[in-house]
Amino acid sequence: MPIFAEVNGYTKGNDKISNLITMQLGYAPGWYNEQIGYSDYHYSGGIIFDAGFGLQIKINNTVSAYFKLSYRHQFAHISYELFRGTTHSESLNYDLLNIAFGIKYSK
Repeated sequence: MPIFAEVNGYTKGNDKISNLITMQLGYAPGWYNEQIGYSDYHYSGGIIFDAGFGLQIKINNTVSAYFKLSYRHQFAHISYELFRGTTHSESLNYDLLNIAFGIKYSK
């Protein structure tokens, strides 16, 4: 479960529909409990960055629905022991396409 800060920007559309631009920056702690055949297996998460755009549709004065499409990049790290005393370590990079639907309440 990532921990992040999010910034949203809205363009002025008509009274009902507006464009949405969003950015997220945070950290996703990684864990993996399954044993994959290596001893001393350690998986850790890393920094995440997400940038996207979408539409926000105003339902009434306090409720809006939104649709968002974004690109997310996440860093991670893995290390494990191959043979006795031989440790392998590498950085991992995940590139994801994120689609989100939601309801936003505001006062």
